[in-house]
Amino acid sequence: MQAILALEDGRIFRGHGYGHLGECQGEVVFNTSLTGYQEIATDPSYAGQIVVLTNPQIGNYGTNLADNESAKPYIEGLIVREFSAISSNWRSEQVTDEYMERYAVPVLAEIDTRALVRHLRTHGVMRGVISSTETDTDVLVARARAIRKMDGTDLAKVVSTKSVYTFDEFDGRNQTDDPYLAHAVVEDSEVRKHHHVVAYDFGIKHNILRMLTREGCRVTVVPAEPEIWGELSVPLVKMEDGPYKSIVKIPPVTSKPAASPVPVSRRTTVSTVNGVELSEPMGFALQPFGQVVVIPQGLAEALVST
Repeated sequence: MQAILALEDGRIFRGHGYGHLGECQGEVVFNTSLTGYQEIATDPSYAGQIVVLTNPQIGNYGTNLADNESAKPYIEGLIVREFSAISSNWRSEQVTDEYMERYAVPVLAEIDTRALVRHLRTHGVMRGVISSTETDTDVLVARARAIRKMDGTDLAKVVSTKSVYTFDEFDGRNQTDDPYLAHAVVEDSEVRKHHHVVAYDFGIKHNILRMLTREGCRVTVVPAEPEIWGELSVPLVKMEDGPYKSIVKIPPVTSKPAASPVPVSRRTTVSTVNGVELSEPMGFALQPFGQVVVIPQGLAEALVST
């Protein structure tokens, strides 16, 4: 079935629709990874976005439960050059086309993704609409321009867990029975009691939790609720990317000073929140997008990013 991508600047791309046949809208971005399309689709960082993959062949190794980074895909839509109707891999549990249809993700294929990526690289990310139901391009461009911009949206609450849960070696998502994954560095349950990590979920990925448990941590994942942040005084703050441009609405004061300087490890470019610099003396902190992971002092040297 024919499908159309309409960008807010009026650029049109025509191709074929796969996955969910319908319409989606969002901010159009691109990803240059050669593999890992399922991990990208289920990465909460892409909430509200349509992702263009530059690798020309997508879907050929299928999908499986183990490769999910969250409970479901968070991308609004997927754009590829070639989309495989079959899967050929011993780990595959479901054909990618069926997987995308199951989770209502429209896929646009058989377009010039190189031209689209160059256009986005030159002019920047922009809002767009994928549709296999509407053929009037003027209508689609108007819909793209009417999409709310992502700047300042509170997507963290959309992707965050709704309740507190524990992620440990007994959690099925930890995949402790997978012979191809590394075993835990620390097996002693007594050690895990002292290595307690509180992970603030603003779009956290399962693999981050798996790696923490393999370092001997007992992980408690909590929702994106700022009211509880001031209750902690911790030795280390570790930050990871969450939904792009998402602003978490928090009170003016969200942390209390720690007794000693606190190392802050983050993988994002934002260094302030509410006008306060995220510096070491803070007990913990949050950036406008990303999740906060609180880590025991004993693991600081091993886990702090350089």
